[in-house]
Amino acid sequence: MNLGVDKLYEIRGIIDITPRVYTAYKDKVKLLGIDFLQKNANRNINGLIQKINLKKFLANEYALVPYYIKKKLALNNKLIIAGKEIAIYPLPKEIDKLIPKNTIILQLDSLREILGWSDEYISDITFNVPNSEEWSMIESKLDSLYYTSLSISKDEIKKAYSGKCLALKRAFF
Repeated sequence: MNLGVDKLYEIRGIIDITPRVYTAYKDKVKLLGIDFLQKNANRNINGLIQKINLKKFLANEYALVPYYIKKKLALNNKLIIAGKEIAIYPLPKEIDKLIPKNTIILQLDSLREILGWSDEYISDITFNVPNSEEWSMIESKLDSLYYTSLSISKDEIKKAYSGKCLALKRAFF
């Protein structure tokens, strides 16, 4: 386990801690590395896991690529990331909508290896704070533990996206 993530488990009030690797790929497509076997990640992508053959997916180096990206990047059964050929897992149509249309999902360790990143590298950590009254106390603890990081709440994300949408509406109308 990543030492930075281990510190989070010591903070009371935080649950569902999920480290991820998230990076840009090309043409506004993102690569997301998730540990499919980690309990919390598993819970977050449960609908997806139930629809694929997880054993087959994990036994080979596959990527989950939504139809939109296959079409946009003119992909068939493989894609190339950092010079390495990765097989595209065959996704039934009903699964395609479970993946963000601009995101390619890979097993966390596979993505780290392909990009030449260390086993400890994570780009972000998602977690849940069920009691919203604890958020300011938890945010203070996070700031003291991870002083170079930024913690963002769901409400802040929603505000940012709604503001962006309003700005776009004003720009286009």
